[in-house]
Amino acid sequence: MNSLQCSAYLFCTKHGETIHGEVFVTGGQAEEPIEKIQVLLYMQYEEVKEDSDFSWHDKHIEEVTIDFQRNIKTDEEINVPFSVTLPEDSHFTDDKHKWFIRTKVFVDQAVDPEDEDEIFVRTT
Repeated sequence: MNSLQCSAYLFCTKHGETIHGEVFVTGGQAEEPIEKIQVLLYMQYEEVKEDSDFSWHDKHIEEVTIDFQRNIKTDEEINVPFSVTLPEDSHFTDDKHKWFIRTKVFVDQAVDPEDEDEIFVRTT
């Protein structure tokens, strides 16, 4: 079993801006191949729907796949840059709209290959 870890750091942004971030990957106890890294921008929104038992829903906005195809060595640290763009007509962050970036590193049997970070979309 691998103890690879993944995390991303992001910033506040506003409508139409491009979010630039980095996925930080730390190798585990053995060298292992990384196939790809996936970055997903999505919005959670609150809306009561008759056909759902849940009031919070996810809306996928943009997904980026970074083909990596290399090994990560024991305790090696890698920073992988990415960018995603918020739509011009996107909602700003409030009580009913929340924004997230989810990152996933594709490594067999990794212990912590995913990370999720909230981002704040401001009006100005």
